[in-house]
Amino acid sequence: MFHLGAASGRLTCIIMSTLVIDIGNTTIATGVYRAGSVSRVRRFETAEARRESIESFVLEDQPRTVSGAVAASVVPKRSPAWRRILRKRFGQQVVWVDHE
Repeated sequence: MFHLGAASGRLTCIIMSTLVIDIGNTTIATGVYRAGSVSRVRRFETAEARRESIESFVLEDQPRTVSGAVAASVVPKRSPAWRRILRKRFGQQVVWVDHE
């Protein structure tokens, strides 16, 4: 993404990042994808992931440069909570991949 800096009048390049999430049967893996690599990798036990911890992770623990999310899930009962929280944080900037 490029934008023109208002104060300096210089062209500034900001490389935006994407939160990536893999919701599996035993583990939820997350990371931040930027410029061809994944960083800030975290893993949660799927059975122990509660709405409050997911919400805190998505809404508070992500860098400001994260502008959207891609999520994949093989656990349909976990998907609705993640969808709501991701939509709250990113609006329509969420790509969802599941079994359907």
